[in-house]
Amino acid sequence: MEALYKRFFERLPVRSEKTDSHLHLLNVTEQEQLHRIRVRAMWVAAGINLLYNTFYFLPLYFLPHLFPKISISLPFLKAPLQISLIEVAYSLVLSFAEITLLVLLNLTSAHDVGVATGYIHPANKQVQGETILRVGMETPAREVTEYGIDPFQGANKVFLFAFNTLNKMKGMIAHQFLRVLLTRILGRFAFREILDLSGLPIFMGLNAWGARVVVIQAQVVLMGQTVIERLIQSLPQRTLPPDEENLLYDTLEYIAISKRDFHQNHYLLTRRLIEHYQIKPQEYHLLSADFLTRLAESPNRIRNVCALIIAIGFLLDGRVSWRERAQVKRLHQAGILKENDAELQEFARAFVAGSGIDTLVERYLIGVPTVKKPVSGEVLEK
Repeated sequence: MEALYKRFFERLPVRSEKTDSHLHLLNVTEQEQLHRIRVRAMWVAAGINLLYNTFYFLPLYFLPHLFPKISISLPFLKAPLQISLIEVAYSLVLSFAEITLLVLLNLTSAHDVGVATGYIHPANKQVQGETILRVGMETPAREVTEYGIDPFQGANKVFLFAFNTLNKMKGMIAHQFLRVLLTRILGRFAFREILDLSGLPIFMGLNAWGARVVVIQAQVVLMGQTVIERLIQSLPQRTLPPDEENLLYDTLEYIAISKRDFHQNHYLLTRRLIEHYQIKPQEYHLLSADFLTRLAESPNRIRNVCALIIAIGFLLDGRVSWRERAQVKRLHQAGILKENDAELQEFARAFVAGSGIDTLVERYLIGVPTVKKPVSGEVLEK
């Protein structure tokens, strides 16, 4: 399927769009285009689920003879289980078709974001397109493990499995809860058709939300690349002593653990910082138990850099999670971060809206000598 998705992506046309050269900033025209892309993706995703339910339930209601049931006796059930193998196979085929259409929609939406922001154009699609393809296919950036960074370090594996399972089944759980509620309210008037179709708004809404997330992620990944490059060009170029190297590595691991995710922007941030400071990658980096204490007691020059990296790292995926908000409060009270959780969330919203985060960088690096260089990718041929 991956080969099919790649061929589909390669054949998507690159329209001529009026964009500026600032990938990390969005003008009014670009903001309007991105809004239209989000809305269209959400409606189409919801429509795909509507088609799935239409093609699934109508034959069951009007052509039940096509789905004969058989009895299966199981040792832990008193009565035989009535099941239609044809119905199961039919639902699997429809589910596969729905997933395929949603992936194609995600690829189209991510591609449109790349065109609308000026990230890709006919001359560079072959080179730049790989990043957008990964976003559209929602491929985790596991390459960060090459630098010894593990987002799930110290996590309870059983809890993670249970959480991920419940997260994937949230639509089904919500539907079953609604069925029980409707049965209690309607009693004998709770017809099968009503109960079956009651989940339609839930699954359509989940599809729409998923499409919206992909569009926003495509946007933050593309803008984040330029933000990271601008950050790197703002940092002083010098060799770090071993204790500061370890502090920087701890900072990167701290961000990853707070996110509990393999995000493309966090991988790029890790790679560029390690390259910038010419740090030898570690096979596996274990976060120091006294990291925050050492960071609070470190010299201003490295503390400000690490604090800025934490602040940017928290918002580079477009949101500050509840886990990160708790960390921000702790860091702010310790005098490490200059922003409280509300201020950092505002920076995250500004980043997603295309306003940039230069003000955040200036808070920590004013007075720090830097080497100014052209920002890679900031100026593109149109």
